[in-house]
Amino acid sequence: MTTPRTFFATLVAALLLIAGVNYTIARLAVNSIPRQVLRHVTQSPADVLLLGNSVMQAGIDEDAFVTGWKEHGSPVKAVNGGLGATGPVEHLLLCRVALQAQPNLRVLVYGCFDSMLTDPTQEDWWRLLGNNAMVFYTEPAVAARHETSTPLGAAAFMALGRIPMFVERGTLWARVERLRRQLGGLGLPPEAVNRFGRVADFQPGVAADDRGFRERFSRLAAERAPLSGAITEMLTLTHARGLKVHVVMMPKPPPQQARYRSPEWQAYVAHLRTLLTVYGADLIDADDWVQEESMFIDSQHLGPKGATEFSQQLGGRLARLPTR
Repeated sequence: MTTPRTFFATLVAALLLIAGVNYTIARLAVNSIPRQVLRHVTQSPADVLLLGNSVMQAGIDEDAFVTGWKEHGSPVKAVNGGLGATGPVEHLLLCRVALQAQPNLRVLVYGCFDSMLTDPTQEDWWRLLGNNAMVFYTEPAVAARHETSTPLGAAAFMALGRIPMFVERGTLWARVERLRRQLGGLGLPPEAVNRFGRVADFQPGVAADDRGFRERFSRLAAERAPLSGAITEMLTLTHARGLKVHVVMMPKPPPQQARYRSPEWQAYVAHLRTLLTVYGADLIDADDWVQEESMFIDSQHLGPKGATEFSQQLGGRLARLPTR
């Protein structure tokens, strides 16, 4: 029979164990990729802030961008806040912290692709992990407005966001997954990988048939799809601060470029331009700026050489545009 003393001793031991695990996980995550990017965008003095997901992270070479800008305008300092496997909510948070820390920012360059600007925010926030976990520790009250739709959901979001075992569970899962793949691959030819993971993981979205692609963007243009809430808040914030915003549709490999010349895609781009005009932002369609497939490391991401050439071209293009 368990005595009260034994019960409380066991309870205390369990609580200490949980506290120790939480502390260990928090320590392991202190240099997570989102935290590195947060430090970079807040501690590197800049006039130009570049944001987006992995296509921006891979596609922008800061030095090449600055060089291209300098060739056609006054010198600038640029910081790339691209963060893989993230969406507009994370980009809004990065923008907010950068604006607080960088008093000299005057230009925002936002890299995107496909329907990213109009996709609604997903509300299954309890599944967020990895790089998405930054929503729980970077202005969580702001993130909760976009990731939840009820007061109860917002309260749960804020509460769980204080528990490292929940927030940073992806840190441990990533290590387990790498080990699983290594063991699963024993005796098999090595899979092609790059800095963002397995090359094959980026193929499914590209394999969609052209008819489905055209129907999708024809519908979005016809329905006048609105900008997502996070994108709207980011544009409102930067417009109020007097920043010039350039939205860039990032380059696609040559085999995909034909679909981005379709009337349906062009109608969607025209619709986006109308929406962005309200905030004084422009849209640069760079889908076909890179014509060599060898410049890409997979079906979505530019390689180092491609990033250098594209960044210099983009910097020069933006330097020639009005800053207001």
